[in-house]
Amino acid sequence: MTATNQDRDQRLTEYALLDDTGEGGRLATLTSTMRLLRMLLSYKSKVAASMAFGAISTACMVAIPWLVAMVIDRHITKGSSVSDMTPLLTALLALSLLQFGFQYMNHRTQTLLGHSLLYDQRSALFDHMLRLSMTFYDRNHIGRVMSRVQNDVQQIQGVMNVGMLALSETFILIGITIGMLVLDLRLALISLLSVVLISPVVIAWQRYARAAYIMARQTVA
Repeated sequence: MTATNQDRDQRLTEYALLDDTGEGGRLATLTSTMRLLRMLLSYKSKVAASMAFGAISTACMVAIPWLVAMVIDRHITKGSSVSDMTPLLTALLALSLLQFGFQYMNHRTQTLLGHSLLYDQRSALFDHMLRLSMTFYDRNHIGRVMSRVQNDVQQIQGVMNVGMLALSETFILIGITIGMLVLDLRLALISLLSVVLISPVVIAWQRYARAAYIMARQTVA
């Protein structure tokens, strides 16, 4: 950013008035999300490692039910001996250990990434507050400023940690769903019916949860 742009942003910030009485809307949410995604560019290696760990963990989790189905269909229903099932049981144990290890590494990498981004955000906010003029603090209550610096960043931390976990769980859900559809289409459709029934409830709950969060932020400020 050039010195001219910095001066312009500084002048605009001096007379800014924080307003937390309404929602930012979908456009503001999308803009904030894109800003967070741009911050991930500084952690390309951690993002790549997390995606790799998550992909391997998902593949192992999807493969485990296939092996269980093979053990049941090829051996247990036919009364085979334990020795006949030893190769499949060994592979099942190996996949379980592998899935546990890569899932642990995935969660660990995501947690470190989330805290690194949070540290960058807090450092940037602190540096920015030091550059603000007294005009800004005269126009804005200190409680509202601290609410933005403390509580909003904490909410971002929760969103990032839960969001990254939800992203991993989404890939796992997609993989398991595909496996279920291949194994037994009818039973899979019956199981997925619950998702269709829960979706409207989740959508309605999000609307009330957003309003409650805004009210809590106003109260804290």
